[in-house]
Amino acid sequence: MKKDNNMLLFEKNLQDGVLSKSAYENILNDCYKKNEKVSSVRSNNGKEKISVIIPTHNRLEQLDKCIDSILSQSYKNVEIIIIDDVSTDQTQSKYENIKNDKIVYIRNSKNLGMGLNRQKAFNIATGDFIIFCDDDDYFIDNTYFSDSIKIFKDKDIDVICSSSYIHYETDNIYQYYELNFKKKINSLDYLERFQFDLKKPTSTFPAIFRKKSLDEADFKNMKMMNDSSIYLRCLMLGRNAYANEKIIGVYRVHDKNDTFNVKADFTIKNLKEKKYIYKYLRKNNVNFDLKKWFVEQIKITTCHFLNGKEKSNYKRNQVLYWVKYNVSKDLFKELKKHEKEKRNAKN
Repeated sequence: MKKDNNMLLFEKNLQDGVLSKSAYENILNDCYKKNEKVSSVRSNNGKEKISVIIPTHNRLEQLDKCIDSILSQSYKNVEIIIIDDVSTDQTQSKYENIKNDKIVYIRNSKNLGMGLNRQKAFNIATGDFIIFCDDDDYFIDNTYFSDSIKIFKDKDIDVICSSSYIHYETDNIYQYYELNFKKKINSLDYLERFQFDLKKPTSTFPAIFRKKSLDEADFKNMKMMNDSSIYLRCLMLGRNAYANEKIIGVYRVHDKNDTFNVKADFTIKNLKEKKYIYKYLRKNNVNFDLKKWFVEQIKITTCHFLNGKEKSNYKRNQVLYWVKYNVSKDLFKELKKHEKEKRNAKN
């Protein structure tokens, strides 16, 4: 077979030691439809349970792959909580009466959206560790869970973050998304530099959180749960995060991603969550420029919304005026200027 850029990337990552043998074989099967048997790894069933939370809506094929990748893990003490957000495909008929004691299937009576679905599942999770996984993410390293359990023997680690691949499905291009910090880092150091000079993982699926820490961070009462807010809530406790250099899974980019389809009310909930974290940090006297950090975090969230698909000026102004009255008039003016420049560029 002639080696394309994907193959060359996978081989380099294998040689560099950031791709395990099972991950390498799995990604080859995915990319080239080989359907070859992946090297077996010894199963283990430790005392500590991992709960994987998966909200889903009309993505049965992707959901199946995600669940298969979890069940293929060598670590078997897992709980998979599927929150079906009123799917109209065959998700319900397949999973409602599934005979697998590792899978908990819950179907909503009305659409709740990603954040509330995550919270609903979190509040019934029985695991010692939590993974928030989207239905179109999946794992390729079959020893990822067992390796993470070993790392968590360090009781001061609240979250393990890992590298992953981004798969641009339209062009079938894989990109190596490497975290740019190594091993153990103080959580407040990571929080201060989060999304500035230190990357966040592609989403939440390449991270495993200690549930006890999430309980301490009052996750059960969070008003919304998007990627950044989940990380920041955990990091604000000020213990340690850990960077796993291994590539553990695949984040898919496709025409049904919700990344830029962000609503005004969801954005405002996100902004309120960051304000809550700001107040918590201020109360606990962190030793970095907290006001600057808060402004920059608000800017990231608001610009993401303004650069999205929302066309209603009323909705856009709802977000902007929240910033004006809750952060600063200067930032409001800066964001209004940004919006005007984007609008002129389109014209």
